[in-house]
Amino acid sequence: MRIASVTPTYRDDHQLDQWVALAQEYRPALFAHIIVDDGSPQRYRDELRRRFPDSVIVERRRNAGLTAAYNDGIRLALDRGAEAVLLIVPDMRLPLASLGVMASALERNPEVGIVGPLLFRRDGRLQEYGGSIHPATFEVTKPYWNTLWSDDIPQELEVDFVSGGLNLTRREVFERIGLQDESLVMYFDECDFDFRAKRAGWKLKVLREAAAHHLHCRRSSDDKSRPVYLMTRNQLRLVRKHVGTRAMLAVARSKIMQIPVTVARKSLRDRSPELAWAYVRGIASGIFSR
Repeated sequence: MRIASVTPTYRDDHQLDQWVALAQEYRPALFAHIIVDDGSPQRYRDELRRRFPDSVIVERRRNAGLTAAYNDGIRLALDRGAEAVLLIVPDMRLPLASLGVMASALERNPEVGIVGPLLFRRDGRLQEYGGSIHPATFEVTKPYWNTLWSDDIPQELEVDFVSGGLNLTRREVFERIGLQDESLVMYFDECDFDFRAKRAGWKLKVLREAAAHHLHCRRSSDDKSRPVYLMTRNQLRLVRKHVGTRAMLAVARSKIMQIPVTVARKSLRDRSPELAWAYVRGIASGIFSR
């Protein structure tokens, strides 16, 4: 199977050494290693080319978000004849054998469009093993989140979504349903894409033997309120998009009822009033912006 990988990046100086080492693990299975820089300063782009001399590097003029960067890379991968596209963020450790398990699953099962791994955090606990999406509210459930490895974990599961930071998608899925929704920027982007894929008839699976680790290499200066804002906003956007305005307003009403509890928890317990404000702004944006 001809596999091309797509990795988005934006000013990831803090993890370049680690990223170079991680990419070497799975690169032997690829015919193209595509990196999409999302509007970083020229100094970082020059260093990126020095560290990845054999990679295809796409340089976007401005930072338009994760989904836009993914889409640029996916288009290029498909133009170059990829039979499957590996979406993988820089701080993901994917052993070569795990990628082989994912590719074999697509080759053996033509009805399966997207596969994902059993994903661990750096501390050894499970980050996720797929999950379910409530069709009316787009609430997501990750049944294995924060648990420890166990022999009781199924060898494979058919799920509603797989990790957006690491998945292998066959070419025909993109050809049938299109690319990612760039208005989402990031967060819930995989829920939208995977929901559309399932609605088009594809199966999604996660595989226990395809173990990977998300190392979560973040900067201390990263804006912690942005994920709260985007997750809140994007959930409402997806309900409006796939279910309707009335359903979106019902979900928004439920979130509004939770504002006092959320503000108290994040302002007092977490000592992060900016996170509470991000939650409120996310609700407002989800209701009023398009």
